[in-house]
Amino acid sequence: ATIVGTSVSTSTTVKVIAPKGNVSVLPDSKKLLDAVYGHIQAVRALGKEKITTYEIAKALSVPHHLVVESVKKLEDKGVRPV
Repeated sequence: ATIVGTSVSTSTTVKVIAPKGNVSVLPDSKKLLDAVYGHIQAVRALGKEKITTYEIAKALSVPHHLVVESVKKLEDKGVRPV
């Protein structure tokens, strides 16, 4: 795993333990698709007629490009865009 960042400290020691091999911090595509769909349904249930992919990404704390991909997959399955 690669850890990128900076830290300035004079009295605290931080130990980072990461597993060997590739570590994925991206959500499973099926789970993300379900989460995006669920969020769209929840927003519709609250009466909101439009939501942007940026709003969905922020609400789900995932990268925007993954939400765009999920929305495209949902459109292919017949879910109308919001």
